[in-house]
Amino acid sequence: MTNTEMDLSKLNGEALKADLKWRLTDAYKALQNAVEANRQLSQLGVGISTPDPTTVGSLVISAFLKEWESKLTRQYSEGTHARVDLRTDFQMSTREARDVLYKSQIDENDFSSCADALLAAFPFEECAKHARLQAVTLEDRGLQKCADQLATSLHLVRYEYSNFRPAVRTQGTRLICPYNFGSFYFGDHYASDDPRAMQDLAQEFRVLEQEMGDVGITAAFAACAKALEGARLASRTKICEGGPVEFVVFKNHLDMRFAPEATDMLLAFLKLHSSKSILDVSEV
Repeated sequence: MTNTEMDLSKLNGEALKADLKWRLTDAYKALQNAVEANRQLSQLGVGISTPDPTTVGSLVISAFLKEWESKLTRQYSEGTHARVDLRTDFQMSTREARDVLYKSQIDENDFSSCADALLAAFPFEECAKHARLQAVTLEDRGLQKCADQLATSLHLVRYEYSNFRPAVRTQGTRLICPYNFGSFYFGDHYASDDPRAMQDLAQEFRVLEQEMGDVGITAAFAACAKALEGARLASRTKICEGGPVEFVVFKNHLDMRFAPEATDMLLAFLKLHSSKSILDVSEV
């Protein structure tokens, strides 16, 4: 693979096979050199170990799949957290590689034949098909994942059971979403989960603002995370007061107060991309 952008129409079994072939060829040449060096050292009384051909084949295939995952994710995720995953379905374990060589009646000391047998056994066309499908749907899946996480974290999922009572509320023009601190009392500082939760939300809002426009929500959550890394704040302390999101600290929880523009943007994003039923905040 090169560092240039991948045209998915050219991502086929033939391209994958050519890539894996040179990797296996180079790996088995290096293994042959290592075996020869081991033999010479053994004659001099120095013993070293070399990996067996099936382990080498399995590791090379894993690295090959991982690099394709990374390349396609970088190109097609569009800043979301979705990832291409090929190893789950196409990784070849050491045992599976050994079975391939056994069924092909390959001598494991014949490294060239080992590479040929593994190449013949790998489902390149199927792998390419999965890679193309994941790549073209990656951004949409990433946006859905982000929207679902925001809806859950901010208590904006609507549940249908009869005694459902929303945790969110409105006050004036602001939508208020609560966050309960990870520990009611944690010395003079907050539990490490608390600033981490705000930083995680900042990451999700970064995806949202890349899609919907930057109004400062991400920066507000990053500032809140920074504030919670220090000593405990006095009750009713405000962070980012008057901003698109302001935070009001209480003893055991935090109110996240979204201004109208931020609320409208958040709800529009959730309704566009979330797989969950979203709360009608006009009813709270």
